[in-house]
Amino acid sequence: MSATPGRQTKEWTGLPVLPSRMALIELGVLVAVILLERFVDPFPDLSRMNPHPYWIFVLLLSLQYGTVSGLLAAIVSIIGTIVLGLPEADIGESYFEYLVRVWTQPVLWLVMALMLGSFRMRQIEFRDDLLREVDDLQSRGVALVDHAKHLKARCDALERELAASADPEAQRVLDAVARLARVSEGDGEAAFRSAMSLAFPNAQASVFLVRPDGWSLAYSSGWPDRARWKTSFGPSEPLVEAVAVERRALSILAAKDDAVLAGQGQFAVPIPADGGARTVGFVKVEAMPAAQIGPATVERLSLVARQLGLSLGRDIAAGVPAQPAREPSLAQQGLSAAVRYLPRIRWRSRNEVTAQPADTAPASGDASPRSYLRRT
Repeated sequence: MSATPGRQTKEWTGLPVLPSRMALIELGVLVAVILLERFVDPFPDLSRMNPHPYWIFVLLLSLQYGTVSGLLAAIVSIIGTIVLGLPEADIGESYFEYLVRVWTQPVLWLVMALMLGSFRMRQIEFRDDLLREVDDLQSRGVALVDHAKHLKARCDALERELAASADPEAQRVLDAVARLARVSEGDGEAAFRSAMSLAFPNAQASVFLVRPDGWSLAYSSGWPDRARWKTSFGPSEPLVEAVAVERRALSILAAKDDAVLAGQGQFAVPIPADGGARTVGFVKVEAMPAAQIGPATVERLSLVARQLGLSLGRDIAAGVPAQPAREPSLAQQGLSAAVRYLPRIRWRSRNEVTAQPADTAPASGDASPRSYLRRT
């Protein structure tokens, strides 16, 4: 057994067989008493005392040190009794009565040494078991303390290693999202896929940009080969009106937004440009693992959309019209506001009829959304 602080441990080999040093000293005292009684005449005759003084040694050694020491004390007492001489038989006493009277006490010494010694040996065994458990618990405590110290040192080393790492996971995500604001037209889809795969693993996402007849797919990330998602939206569809016109983010966590998404996605956020003055597209997440869905998902997608808006706003020509926010309905403004609004409706209708652009379709050889927007 290993050594522990404050206690000197030893190997446990069972109960002791030979008497201890103190038991031998007490046995020596008993032998000295017998010798004094045998060779010193003024010494009193112990056999005349009742109870016999040898009981003291038998009981003390049996109760202190167990069966072996108690039996040795009883044997030494019996030998001392024989050496000092047995009492003579009384007149008229039979031989059987004489033996019973003479050997009753020696036999009782042996019996009491066995009984009390066994009881003491059980106590010694129980005490040794407790000491063994104490030593074992102390050694375990020392081992746990050493393990905790080494574990803390290991954790500190790992923290320093992570802090000094040149490319940790969070750094790669931030770099990929920041790269969206610096990409050129040809690298946009690769940068978008890289950012989405790091920020939203196993998610299916897409980027839609404005075109003459509505909003069409520009980039996709994680789509299967035969995706069931729509690749274009008309300008009057509820999803486009909510994201591009009203400029609000859609989330399946809101019941009204789930109805607008109509099974075509789980989230949709607008892509602002020119400091939010224009909406040039929107980012839509078609499918995402449940562990990544939460209240902060919209904010994370908005960060990706803002980074895309920086590059798109830089590349797209300034002639792209901004998507105005939807004005309140007549029912929301009240009857008086509706009456004041009627002349504006008639003027706007005439203006829309006469202000149609002459050339709104892209050239046949270049159909990319950025090229169209530059010519707009």
